[in-house]
Amino acid sequence: MARCGMTSDRTLATFQQTLLDALFSGNEGELARLRSLLAPDSAHRFDVYVEGYRARLHEALIEAFPAVRRILGEENFQILAHRFADGHRSRTWDLGRAGNRFPAFLQGEPELADFPFLGDLARLEHAVHLAFFARGSAGAPEFPADADVLARWRPRFAPAAALVDSPWPIATLRALVDAPGNEAELDLADRPEPVLVWRDPDLTVRTVVLPVPQAELMRALQAEMAFGEALETVAGLTEADVAAVAGFLREPGVLTNLQLTIYD
Repeated sequence: MARCGMTSDRTLATFQQTLLDALFSGNEGELARLRSLLAPDSAHRFDVYVEGYRARLHEALIEAFPAVRRILGEENFQILAHRFADGHRSRTWDLGRAGNRFPAFLQGEPELADFPFLGDLARLEHAVHLAFFARGSAGAPEFPADADVLARWRPRFAPAAALVDSPWPIATLRALVDAPGNEAELDLADRPEPVLVWRDPDLTVRTVVLPVPQAELMRALQAEMAFGEALETVAGLTEADVAAVAGFLREPGVLTNLQLTIYD
């Protein structure tokens, strides 16, 4: 079989795309075929690249989910990370998003039934991870002062902002796990913690636990409801809840003035 010398940009581009497709799909046969097309010195570099990509994929999971890793222990986390990487090929070239489906994977693992909170904790860690790397927003819009305008206002959330719902105390759990040497026990029952995540202008990722009514209002606004419609939709809101949500919406980094729209 002729060895591929990659003599044209088109040939190289085709080879690179085929390689990425094989990596993402886990097609070992295609990887072997591509390697066979190369000269010996290039084949060695090919092996280094393939193994390096796989190693970096596992490292990306370790970086994104430190609390999950500490709860499971190093050995168990490595086993699960390899199982996930082998069975859930990445759909993106961005290693920062390699763990997009890791929380759902954890949630569906029968052997983790004793850790029912683990998937939600992973979703929180993933939201924090994505917030740090998300593209910047164009600055916060001016909060409408007029009541009629406010009722029709549909705020646009910044790329780094997310609301992570959970019936478990995931923010408290994450804080306990992150504290070195902290072995405190935590009562997990009946302690829902919806968590708002955003990145402020100083590039610090911030998290705050919202009471359930405030989280429901925030969720309605994220679904692009007008402010007045969202107030009517969410039951049990108090004036204090509305004021608190308005305060969070004013926090730099929660909203963006991109595509800010007021509908008549």
